[in-house]
Amino acid sequence: MRICYIAHSSAHFAQPYIDWFAAHGHDVHLISFSHQLAPHATNHHPVAQDFQPDMARAHYVRAIPKIRRLLRRLAPDLVHAHYATSNGLVGACSGRRPLIVSARGTDVIRSVQSTLGRALLRFVFGRADLVNPVSQELATHLAGLGVRDDRVLTLSQGIECERFQGRSNTRKPGPTRIICTRKLQNP
Repeated sequence: MRICYIAHSSAHFAQPYIDWFAAHGHDVHLISFSHQLAPHATNHHPVAQDFQPDMARAHYVRAIPKIRRLLRRLAPDLVHAHYATSNGLVGACSGRRPLIVSARGTDVIRSVQSTLGRALLRFVFGRADLVNPVSQELATHLAGLGVRDDRVLTLSQGIECERFQGRSNTRKPGPTRIICTRKLQNP
């Protein structure tokens, strides 16, 4: 199967998908707006240089014709776009199906706060064959946007907390320590 991801290669969540499908013999392609190379995928970069998604949203829109041509040439069996309001928009405008759009968090949480943001999400999710919120909280937001339950698959990358229920807490006294895998920056 030929799978094409539309995701930033620098995003921590892209590589596990690529690795898994490549390890299972699939032909994996990545269309990325960051130029970091993703191992185990054929990398495609539709813009000349990296950019911060929050600072240069017009790059996504300007790249749509180029990405449409690239996807026509690649003819993937499946397109999976991560982050609804950027790569998801590109995927929705690509005309390729089937299309999966993963909602990762702030793409939905911030966008549902404005009329334009909600319209953008409805447009993107309306063109997706499957929407993958990575938490139940995001799935609730999707329901509020009118995304049908039969098109939603809530699937998280992470730890199954139930596996650790009932274990005793042997934490030593002292300051609380937190491990965070996210960038610590103001929105």
